[in-house]
Amino acid sequence: MLLDVTRSILASDSATRDLLPRPLLLVFGLTFCLMLGVSGPDLVWAQTASTSPTAKVGFPPPGAQWIVRTLSQGSPAATTMFTALEEGTYAGQVVYRATDGVRVYVYDKPTRNIRAVLEGDRELRRWTPHGGALSWPLLVGKEWHVGFRVDFWDKQRSFEPVENTWKVEAFETVAVPAGAFKAFRLQSTPGRNEASTFTRWWAPAVQLIVREQEERLPKHFLGPAMFTRELVEYRPPGHTVRSQAGGSAPVPGKASGKSQPKNAPAAPLPSASTSAPTPPRVAAVPMHKVTYRVQGTAENATLTYRNAPGDLVQTEIKIPKDGAWSLSFDAGRDRFLYVSAQNVSTTGSISCEILLDGVVKAQVTGTGAYISVSCNHSTDR
Repeated sequence: MLLDVTRSILASDSATRDLLPRPLLLVFGLTFCLMLGVSGPDLVWAQTASTSPTAKVGFPPPGAQWIVRTLSQGSPAATTMFTALEEGTYAGQVVYRATDGVRVYVYDKPTRNIRAVLEGDRELRRWTPHGGALSWPLLVGKEWHVGFRVDFWDKQRSFEPVENTWKVEAFETVAVPAGAFKAFRLQSTPGRNEASTFTRWWAPAVQLIVREQEERLPKHFLGPAMFTRELVEYRPPGHTVRSQAGGSAPVPGKASGKSQPKNAPAAPLPSASTSAPTPPRVAAVPMHKVTYRVQGTAENATLTYRNAPGDLVQTEIKIPKDGAWSLSFDAGRDRFLYVSAQNVSTTGSISCEILLDGVVKAQVTGTGAYISVSCNHSTDR
């Protein structure tokens, strides 16, 4: 649910063209998910006889958790954690559910499309029959038209019809902070009462949208803008999602415990009279020198990267005028390397690079206000 439904809707007639609420970030997490396998008979994705990949409907198992990062124009990056719940009932039908700790997102089970957003006993949003952004099975070249009604009960606004045309354009590898995924790329074309276009990458291995790009069109009541949502971290049931600082993110409804102070005294060393076993001799693990580099004419940037221990770190930097921000560390085999940078200035260019043993392995450059670039590589390549 990488955000199954981050919709910006524009009324077509003057009577309903009042200011609309900004669409909820619908579980980027729910259509956006991660990489540890979803199990069960509902998940099937395989190669057809013509070697064209296909995917069938499924949902993350109850207890799975994931973190989604949203980059938006003129705003600092924001992260949200989602948890998959047990199946429930809505309008007399069995549905999939997920929560961000405050709201519950309800998904149509047969189609995996958004149906409602609930907060406590209140229904905040409803899509009738559903949002329609997914059509099964997914197959490259498939195209479908969507028409639905949306009700914003908390704002006393309703719009009908809201129309989109969706197409599966490719099956490709997409890299996000959570890793690299094989994913179907879905593209929307807006119709009546829709004022945004969406590009989404649906990863069958995790049954989620792992990346989404939204372009808000000039006719939108809030004006043009760009949003990028990416899967940052995922854990299957029984595991705890780590925060971006490397700690554990609290499970919704539970308090987080205190961490051990950094200056806590270390355990005493054994005395000279204590006999300690001799550790076995092991072969040295080949190490690589990794360097992340960010530079450009932009003044400031928001960085997200995986550090030496593999934790995800987010920080703000001022880009040196006559140089580059850089970070180096040693890494062994099978390490996924990632760095992204968002220009938080209104002008300028920005680029990211990943060097392995002094050789540039990934490089991306972008120009313009709030542009975001990302680089990834693996030490086994």
